[in-house]
Amino acid sequence: MTSAEGPPPQRVRQEAAADGSGEAYQAGRDLHRTTHVHEAPAPVRPTVIRGLRRDTLYFTGRDEELRLLLGAIASGEVRIHTINGMPGVGKTALVTRAAHLLAGQFPDGQFFVDLRAHAQGQAPADPVDVLATLLAGLGMDPRSLPTSLDGRSGLWRDQLAGRRVLLVLDDAADSDQIESLLPGGPSCLTLVTSRSRLVDLDGGKPWSLGTLPHDEAMTLFGRLAHRGTRGAPHDAAADHAVGIGEGDTEVLDNIVELCGRLPLAIVLLAGRLSHRPTWTLADLAADFTATTDRLDHLVARKRAVSAAFALSYQDLPPGRRRLFRRLGLHPGPDIDLRAAAALDGISDAEARDGLEALYTDHLLEEMAPRRYSLHGLLREFAAHRSACEETADDCDRALGRLVEYYRSTAEQAERVIWARGPVGPGLPDAGSALNWLRTERANVLACLDHAADHEQREQVVGLTAALAPFLLREGPWSQAVALHERAVAAARATGDPHGEAHALVELGFIRYATGDFAVSTDFHERALALFEELGDRPGQAQALHGLGRVRATADDYAAASGFHARALALFQELGDRHGQANALHGLGRVRYMTADYTASTELSGRALALFDAVGDRCGQGSTLLCLGFVRYLTGEYEAATGFQERALALFEELGDRHGQANALQDLGRVRFVMGDYVSAASLHERALVLFEELGDRHGRANGLNNLGRARFVMGDYVAAAALHERALELFVQLGDRHGRANGLNNLGRVRYAAGDNEGAADLHRQALELFEEIGSPHGRCNALHDLGRTHYSAGAYATAADLYEQALHLFQQVGDPQGEAEVWNSVGALRTAATGAAESLTAYRKALELARLVGSPLDEATALEGAARSQLLTGDAEAAMADLRQAARLYDRIGAKAATTEGRRTARD
Repeated sequence: MTSAEGPPPQRVRQEAAADGSGEAYQAGRDLHRTTHVHEAPAPVRPTVIRGLRRDTLYFTGRDEELRLLLGAIASGEVRIHTINGMPGVGKTALVTRAAHLLAGQFPDGQFFVDLRAHAQGQAPADPVDVLATLLAGLGMDPRSLPTSLDGRSGLWRDQLAGRRVLLVLDDAADSDQIESLLPGGPSCLTLVTSRSRLVDLDGGKPWSLGTLPHDEAMTLFGRLAHRGTRGAPHDAAADHAVGIGEGDTEVLDNIVELCGRLPLAIVLLAGRLSHRPTWTLADLAADFTATTDRLDHLVARKRAVSAAFALSYQDLPPGRRRLFRRLGLHPGPDIDLRAAAALDGISDAEARDGLEALYTDHLLEEMAPRRYSLHGLLREFAAHRSACEETADDCDRALGRLVEYYRSTAEQAERVIWARGPVGPGLPDAGSALNWLRTERANVLACLDHAADHEQREQVVGLTAALAPFLLREGPWSQAVALHERAVAAARATGDPHGEAHALVELGFIRYATGDFAVSTDFHERALALFEELGDRPGQAQALHGLGRVRATADDYAAASGFHARALALFQELGDRHGQANALHGLGRVRYMTADYTASTELSGRALALFDAVGDRCGQGSTLLCLGFVRYLTGEYEAATGFQERALALFEELGDRHGQANALQDLGRVRFVMGDYVSAASLHERALVLFEELGDRHGRANGLNNLGRARFVMGDYVAAAALHERALELFVQLGDRHGRANGLNNLGRVRYAAGDNEGAADLHRQALELFEEIGSPHGRCNALHDLGRTHYSAGAYATAADLYEQALHLFQQVGDPQGEAEVWNSVGALRTAATGAAESLTAYRKALELARLVGSPLDEATALEGAARSQLLTGDAEAAMADLRQAARLYDRIGAKAATTEGRRTARD
């Protein structure tokens, strides 16, 4: 066409509008009105009733979830099932697989509708438009549809009446979006996926979908990476790719865990490997591990884990976004509402509502009632949003509030446990306080590590100090040592001598508990020097008390008494009744170690009264054990048991595992001397487990020694020798001379019973020398007696008699009638061999009297058997048989082996 031909004719544009009386038409520039409407007949519309999304080719795992879902559907009880879960967890894949498996049961239609609640760049689907599409799929003319939501919803339900239809509603925003789409009849089934828990949807059964189990996650990665197993035939797509070998299992383990076992993350990362045939699995792992932002690696065109998270994040109101961001700052594994309130600087009520809303939206998981956790990748996303949207100061202040909350609550919990402070609303009693400490332990330690990594030294010092009593009770002590050493360094770096001194005291207590007595002494001495420079008298008293405990256990009784006395004087000047109780308790322990049982009982009684007055139940328990041990040493076994059982009950209430271990061990000692060897062994085994868990080498050494004694009396010499040797090795390592002496003496008894008289004598002599060096009269008694038995067996009766006499004298001095009974039994055997049966009978009768007085069945049985032997030698067979029958019944009852008793050895001579 040329310009001479004139302008082209204009295209005719027609518009129609209804005004209630006719139609208006516009053609070009002319307007015409007519009252006659001539519409073309509607074309025949095809029905679209097979509209499911294609099934996932590499659908993997979820067997249990599918089984449960299909089983519930088959029951027919519920016709609406909602599958909820975090972004990328595989909700759509699961529902699509279920829909395809169910399709044959719904011949009248299978519809899949994407509601686009979290579709990037698109608005959520409007139910009005969705209904138009669904109704058109049934063959209805869109021009004949009602315009209102209610009208279309009613028509939709009418059309489905009597039909068997499967409807999948994917990515629903909330219950309001889907309510009008739900079929009304029982013959239809609706499957809904949503990132939110649709708690207000009536009639629906919810299914929460978690991340994949570890094995299923590994299988999914392997299938999507398209790598064959090395040595097996490859498929065509993987012919030139490096296969996955058996040695790659650990690497694959690490990869799927770094993906948080989130299906979307696994799909994207496996896809990277499948398109890099020259990469090994180790190459991918190294690349993914080295990145500072895992989310950046989990992207494939429009699919990205971070994008999925961002869409959920953007839907949150501003306050909830801030809470979510700050939860990503929390270093610990989980959080409760009070910690969340502190972290975000909001009220408990606001935190409760915010956490519940984030949980509903699957941005948090509830690990336990009211305890929440972020998936690892969501945590990274939240922390990244904090870095982008908040200042560094804002983040530091949030974490500072969290650390202060943990510090103050830990201190309050300790006050509640020891009943030395007011009971708070969140910690109504000692049980709840202890439970809080145990529950929050991982979080507090994570905050400590974070503070240390970011050089927040004041937080390190304060939070470690608040946790110190709990660490001492619960262990493991190796970890406690590391924490207190870090606190010492942090306090020194900030010029905080008070903080340094207190951390040194705590280190001293921990090292004392682990049996490192020389190191413990050094820490307490350094702390004492600092406290003296600062003029801190309460601190000085604590350090002196710590030194007293260490020196007592190291067998330096004079020094121990001096330190405790100085501590007591300071506590009295300060009016510190709790400190006085501790010092008195320490003095009471020193007194029983030196066999001054009267003084020990008096001091411990005063300590117990003060502990009762201040409400320190742990102190009460420790003092009860001290009183019980004195009763044990003096042969008052029923009284000893009473004290020890009361102590054990207190420690169990407090959750004090170290106290429980000590109480179990002391009860085991009493059960042993009372002849209940099975029970004694069981108690010592339970104590050993606790000592080992805590890292208490000293307690473990004593436990091994005590268990060895029980095995020895029960006739298992091999096990007894092994236990005593292990205990002896530990005592040597610890530098515990008293423990070493006991170990040597006990091992000597085993050697003696096994027939190694010379070896036994050497061990007993070594033990005696050590007991004499450290000034332990009770130990000397035992070593003298046992050494005397080796001389008796060697035929050196005069030497044996002298040693027995010394042992008897000492046992009488210290007030141990059970020890006397043992020696009198040995004297009886000696007299039988050396001077005659008549004199030996007198010794056995004395042993029998003492054994019955204290309730020692082994000594009683030995005395009866020895008396029977004497009576047989003097011709009184009837009396002998009566005593032998009593002895046999006792041996059977207590389970003692004949070869372990002096009397049985004598009977074979």
